[in-house]
Amino acid sequence: MIVAMVLMMPVYIEYYGALSLSKMTGKNFSTSVVKDISLIGEINYARGAEVKKYLPGIRWS
Repeated sequence: MIVAMVLMMPVYIEYYGALSLSKMTGKNFSTSVVKDISLIGEINYARGAEVKKYLPGIRWS
């Protein structure tokens, strides 16, 4: 009974990851405006709606 209730509960998860190009390559990408450039990725998952999204991108920080 408890296991069935847990399996029916809605779940929503977001994960964000970033890879710094400066740290990965050892090169300095900074300018007067931008300190670093990163490759980013996001995963969104919702069990109740059976939705899975993968969102890649680039971040200037």
